[in-house]
Amino acid sequence: MSRKIKVGIFIDGDFIPSYDGASNRFHYLSRYLALNGVDVVVFHGYREWSDISLIQKEPFKTYVFPKQHYYSNLELIASLIRKESIDIIQFDNLEPILFQGIRLSELTGTRLVSEMHYVARNLAKKLGANASRLEEIKMMEEVVGKSIDHLISLSEEDKIILGEYMKISSQRMSVIPSGVDCSEIRYFGPNFGENNVIFLGNLYFKPNEDAVRIMRDLVYPELQQRGFRFTIAGDCPLDLRKACQAKDFDFVGTLSDLNYLFKDATFALAPTDEGTGMRIKLLNYLAAGIPVLTTNIAASGFKNKRHFFIENNYSDYGKRIMSLLKNKKDLIRASCNGRSEIEKYYDWNSIAKMTIEVYQKILSRNITQKVLPETNTIKNKEPAWLQEAITKKRFKIVESDDLPKEFSFALIDNHSINSYKVEKIIALEGMPGAGKTTFINKYVDNENIIFVPQLHIKEDVLNKDDIETSKQFLFAEEKKTVRLQNLGEQYYEIIIDRTFFTTLAYCYARSKANNTPEKYTSLLRVYEGIKHTIAFPTHVIFLDVSIDESIKRRIAYSEDVRYKNWFDPTFLGHLKEFYTTELKKFFPEILLYIDTTDLKIDDVADKINKVLCKKEI
Repeated sequence: MSRKIKVGIFIDGDFIPSYDGASNRFHYLSRYLALNGVDVVVFHGYREWSDISLIQKEPFKTYVFPKQHYYSNLELIASLIRKESIDIIQFDNLEPILFQGIRLSELTGTRLVSEMHYVARNLAKKLGANASRLEEIKMMEEVVGKSIDHLISLSEEDKIILGEYMKISSQRMSVIPSGVDCSEIRYFGPNFGENNVIFLGNLYFKPNEDAVRIMRDLVYPELQQRGFRFTIAGDCPLDLRKACQAKDFDFVGTLSDLNYLFKDATFALAPTDEGTGMRIKLLNYLAAGIPVLTTNIAASGFKNKRHFFIENNYSDYGKRIMSLLKNKKDLIRASCNGRSEIEKYYDWNSIAKMTIEVYQKILSRNITQKVLPETNTIKNKEPAWLQEAITKKRFKIVESDDLPKEFSFALIDNHSINSYKVEKIIALEGMPGAGKTTFINKYVDNENIIFVPQLHIKEDVLNKDDIETSKQFLFAEEKKTVRLQNLGEQYYEIIIDRTFFTTLAYCYARSKANNTPEKYTSLLRVYEGIKHTIAFPTHVIFLDVSIDESIKRRIAYSEDVRYKNWFDPTFLGHLKEFYTTELKKFFPEILLYIDTTDLKIDDVADKINKVLCKKEI
């Protein structure tokens, strides 16, 4: 059997999670190449935006580099390419090829592949680039065109233009579209009950920023009067957020699970006439079954535009949405057809296989002789987008000392980093006064079980605002997770006195009692953003008690203002409601439910110990 193809993929910026098109594409391409038999090594320029814990779960290797190594220490990177015996190195767009790719290919003898996600010269013109910048881009296009072994574009239109601009023969070019992981993006269809218009994208990218401003100025005023709200997801500059302050204009930041955004969406918008390539946001919208209103140019990368609702006049977007809503059957039909289109033509497994066929062709040909730029002005520089971002203080410059010590210029061993021994994390949850703490203090004593106490946060850290205090408790759960991982090296079972369920439960109850549902919704968004960093129990034991008995048992705390909610029957009723109904959304099955109202603590202990000791979990 021949050796597996080994590919090194280079990506800067926000990698996982990412709404940036190039990063998002490289993330899933790397994953599905690996799942289809390619050895993938990712070289990642880390700038504080990526989530290391998510990268660890992927089936490919990842090298993480701080800023000063990623572009300037090419000899070091070249040594890693040799060490990994990589056959092909792959980059996105022009500048990374110039700053890294050509030189690394020359140093290591690897084939060089460039993905072009847009036509840089045309996009620069539309964004108002001056003559000097356009000439610089032209030089880069020609140098890259001479040096790369193969170019991948996302659409046939781009392939034709890039071939002309970069002077590349068609034999050295392929069209491979972006895709969707349909196992991750669920089908929802339009939610007609929410009147919610959504937009997804990296808002540091100028065309996306412009799209949001268009929505604010030309679409929002029309739809606001009709009870619509706008939900914007993605990294967002503070100045844009401030410029779009409105009651029904909600910026939710980055979401680890896009389904949270899609499930409440009525329409998705992409009002832009800038750029080329294929917009990943449109793929995701179609996959989720959300009706999409966009322009001809935005949809240009798709073979079939009939699943979109095309409107090139932004001023008519509001009227067009109201008109479309008059025939919900047509919207549902378009929704179903859009999902079918995605499953048929844009599945990542198929795209990965297409890419492997291209790799095989590349490896069957002689390597292309590299042409280095005549000027040394690009030496040790960064891409223009990053220079601009840093100048505007949008992003932090991450030096080596800013990286977590365990990841400072090191390989992330994706296959073993989470291999701690613990098999059971048992969470004890309960109503106030149910006897949970009493049981713990009296009965948890087993050499094979470690007990982790309830979180306590210093008073000076807590905020008087309920939601802010709840956030502090959620963030503290991240720190507790680190301890659980360390303990997992020594113990088979871990018992936790309360989890993040408690924080969600108390916020839920307060929001219900005070008629402020937006606070609980806000906390859920925080939870969605960090849930992948929090230890999730394998089993839950819930101790219940009647509301009257709960108040009776807690009488000693009746004069302490901090515990006033414990004596409010309405609050306690909502708290019980969370554990009996809402909890199922996060944890479908409770291992053991015990009503302690009429039980002595010894009886409670006996019921729990029977489960623990008999290893029934």
